[in-house]
Amino acid sequence: MNYGSNKVRFTNPVPAGARIRLRQRLVNAEDVADGGVRITSAMTVEIEGQERPALVAETMSVQYG
Repeated sequence: MNYGSNKVRFTNPVPAGARIRLRQRLVNAEDVADGGVRITSAMTVEIEGQERPALVAETMSVQYG
């Protein structure tokens, strides 16, 4: 379940037809009520051949097992 986003920054436009890649890094995992786990991830969308990323964000989701 999507829990939300923090610190969303669009830092560079993506040209039409450009190749992009999403990198995700686990920042934190913590238990929540009802047996769930809140996952916080750092996301970066990279544009092939460019130094600056297109997007940098921190996302949160809750997963139940």
